[in-house]
Amino acid sequence: MAVIVDQNQKLLTACGPWAGVSQSQWIKAISGALDLAEGLPPGHSRRACWIAMQIADRMAMGTADLADVYYAVLLKDIGCTSNAARLFEIYGADDLQLKSDFRRVDAQDVVQLIRFVAGHVAPFAPVRRRLARLIWIVRHGKALQRELIVDRCERGSELVRRMGLPNAVGQAITSLDEHWNGRGYPNHLAAAQIPLLSRIALAAQIAEVFYSSGGPAQATRQVCNRSGKTLDPIVVRTFLSISAARGFWSNLANPNLPELLDELFPAAHDHLMTKTEVNNFIEVLADVVDAKSPSLDGHCRRVAQLAQVLAEHLNVTGHSSLEIYHAALLHDIGKLGVSNAVLDKPQPWSASDRAAYHRHVALSAEIIASFPALDALVPIVALHHERLDGTGFPRRPAAGTIPLGSRIIAVADAFDHLRCRHPQPSASQIAALLTQDAGLDQSVVSALANAT
Repeated sequence: MAVIVDQNQKLLTACGPWAGVSQSQWIKAISGALDLAEGLPPGHSRRACWIAMQIADRMAMGTADLADVYYAVLLKDIGCTSNAARLFEIYGADDLQLKSDFRRVDAQDVVQLIRFVAGHVAPFAPVRRRLARLIWIVRHGKALQRELIVDRCERGSELVRRMGLPNAVGQAITSLDEHWNGRGYPNHLAAAQIPLLSRIALAAQIAEVFYSSGGPAQATRQVCNRSGKTLDPIVVRTFLSISAARGFWSNLANPNLPELLDELFPAAHDHLMTKTEVNNFIEVLADVVDAKSPSLDGHCRRVAQLAQVLAEHLNVTGHSSLEIYHAALLHDIGKLGVSNAVLDKPQPWSASDRAAYHRHVALSAEIIASFPALDALVPIVALHHERLDGTGFPRRPAAGTIPLGSRIIAVADAFDHLRCRHPQPSASQIAALLTQDAGLDQSVVSALANAT
């Protein structure tokens, strides 16, 4: 496998920039996947970014700082999957709904916090078990809140550093949940100790959440209510100044907002990405997916590495091999939009659970289609759960229309799921199960036997 990885790296290094594929455009596309993972309305991060850029511009920040604001707000939730499974474990509820609803809670208001917990804890459990869990969460509330925030912020900062973005972006994400009065997390920073980028990002996030749920008046009221507590009073005053300008709120509802956002980004701090950089970003995204559930831990990486080996054994080389590798890395990205109440629920699933799980395939294709230059990956990912005998999902097309890349990923995916079963089957048992599966391409299964 090391030889194949080396060959892949040579291919990546030999290729220059992808025409028209800029770093800012890629990060804007990533933000859409993160909104899905947080249970937020489509476009949340872009609208928050537009608000933040307006604030930063009014505060006369330099062009390099404006670029950092853009990246920090669009990627503010990149560490969000690190606490998804833990949220489900604590609450016994849909993590996506939990995250979405918590955005509208004032974390410094004890009454709001207790109401939130009471309204979300173990919704389908017997009353006695719900009450016991509610008491436990309230008793350990501060420690749990800090744990969840630290996991997300630290993971987000680490991923941003791996993407090669400026240190200021990672620092802004680390301190996103710090509060002006020092009662935030993870380090209880206060006032000017908190990076200005974090203070702007938090204000923009709160404004957008309440704008989307209640309109301009609600957004303005909630931002003002948090001034001097959660939010920097100077940032709040700046927000009030820009939001009073004509066209501010209507621009947030403008379907062309992504293009308006592009106009605010300082072009001098953008660049066309090389294939090596794109590969790095895709690998980071795979790790975001793999962090969502214990059942996914390392799954996308392992499937991609095995798919790459299989492609080599089937004489798929060059760009086609690279496309299969990238498609395998991203094959489960739609699971960002599937609740851990499904992903972490022991089977058998209900019909609604199964439908929610099956939806991840369409979501994966939709997310990938939003990225510049990844068009070739869409049909591979969209059909990776289809089977030659028609037993797959979601489309059940004719066997001859399933791309080789999809068939390769199907075998690699099946192998990894079998290998991760408890108790783990033996190598011969796995081989027998794959050989007996009429839905899998047996020429790929034979290549697997030769490769492993």
